[in-house]
Amino acid sequence: MPLASRYTKTRVFVNDSAYYAPLRQGRYSERRLIQFGTPVLRHPTATDRTFIATSTHIWSYGDRLSNLAYTAYGDPTLWWTLAWYNGVPTESHIAVGQAIQIPLKLEVLLANIGL
Repeated sequence: MPLASRYTKTRVFVNDSAYYAPLRQGRYSERRLIQFGTPVLRHPTATDRTFIATSTHIWSYGDRLSNLAYTAYGDPTLWWTLAWYNGVPTESHIAVGQAIQIPLKLEVLLANIGL
């Protein structure tokens, strides 16, 4: 069963702005662009985190969030949940030897933030 994407409850809108007309003419056959709004995710509170079981992973040279997401959830596209949960925008912000938390039950984590 696939888990929710971070875009599941995101506003979808049509961009037919004149500003993007030159871009659309050169690259798209459509006269408008379908875009996703930026989702706003709240971070779990300390109380929320008591209900989210995690395992600790010590970051080592060559680690990738997508590989950890695949190992933990069977889906490398869920890398963003690990980055978000640990408060790092990208894996380059994680130092070798740093401990990161991997939520074990992704469904519980996503339910806590409203996805």
